[in-house]
Amino acid sequence: RAKMSAAGKRRFEPQIERDKQSARSKEIWARPGHRKRMSAALTEVWTRPGHSEKMARATRRRPTGYETGLEEIIRIADLPFRYVGDGTFNVGTKNPDFVHVGAGRLAIEVYYSYYKQPNYRRKRSAYFARRGYAVLYLDERDFERRDWPEWCLLKVQEFLSLNEGRPTR
Repeated sequence: RAKMSAAGKRRFEPQIERDKQSARSKEIWARPGHRKRMSAALTEVWTRPGHSEKMARATRRRPTGYETGLEEIIRIADLPFRYVGDGTFNVGTKNPDFVHVGAGRLAIEVYYSYYKQPNYRRKRSAYFARRGYAVLYLDERDFERRDWPEWCLLKVQEFLSLNEGRPTR
């Protein structure tokens, strides 16, 4: 085990080099206007037609197990949602997992909270709300219940009934 540890450490640069790189990066990001220029450049790239879809296909294995489970519930219950988490539909630069197939601007997000920032839901909800979408979030706690199919179905049906008269696209 000690040999493996030593071999693993050799792959990386010495601590002094990492510290130098870190200091240089902090210096660059502290320059006035750098953050704004980088933000503008990345926004331009991500708003190009097809870029976010291309990145979604390249970086994610879709659908996840939770998404597959919910997709099956939606199909069996004949609910008006379709799976788009593979990058086939975006709201701005964000890719929801499911969208309402009718006229309502409704989306469902399925996620595993371990991999998300603490304010993930709040930020993402604000983003979708600015574009006129209401979002239902389902996480691992919903899918780990014994009665998860009934539970998720109930939550989706409640979400639909709460948003019945929403403005259309």
